[in-house]
Amino acid sequence: MMNYNLILILLSAALVFSSCKEDEPAPHNEEELITNVELHFAEANNEANSFTVTYKDTDGAGGQDPVQSAPIVLEKSKSYLLSIKVKDESNASNVLDLTNEVAEESINHQFFFTFSPSQLATHTYSDEDGNAKPIGLENVISAGSTSISGTMTITLKHQPDKNASGVSSGDISNAGGETDIEARFSISVN
Repeated sequence: MMNYNLILILLSAALVFSSCKEDEPAPHNEEELITNVELHFAEANNEANSFTVTYKDTDGAGGQDPVQSAPIVLEKSKSYLLSIKVKDESNASNVLDLTNEVAEESINHQFFFTFSPSQLATHTYSDEDGNAKPIGLENVISAGSTSISGTMTITLKHQPDKNASGVSSGDISNAGGETDIEARFSISVN
């Protein structure tokens, strides 16, 4: 009888310990480390009129201030095709172009554009993911009709809720997700 009780106790203990095993976390698509954002503007009706502006923050948030290569200057009432490239230059000997990764994982990424003041320009997405939701690697920026200066903030969200209210039209307020990078550019309309 003693052996029977001992076997029951051992089996019960084994069941208790096996049921206490921690669940393994679900696979997670890591956020990208982005230190550089490259913007290529081309006037919509005159692509020869083009320029590139870069934003670099190679030591990441909280270190030295980011550097913008040049101010963005747009002509009043003109539209520009805007292409974005993103890179990780935190290791100078191993620069990673992450643009293709963002494109390949497009359902998990979306760029958002905020102008301050809002009269600077408007933004329209020119690309979409496999679910017909915007990405933001290709865009149209339409300059305002008056001379004005301010900032354009570009935010890349990782795993945003692209079905939330306003997100597909570029409203970041309901996007959720994690911020891969937030780059603030000086911009003027002349």
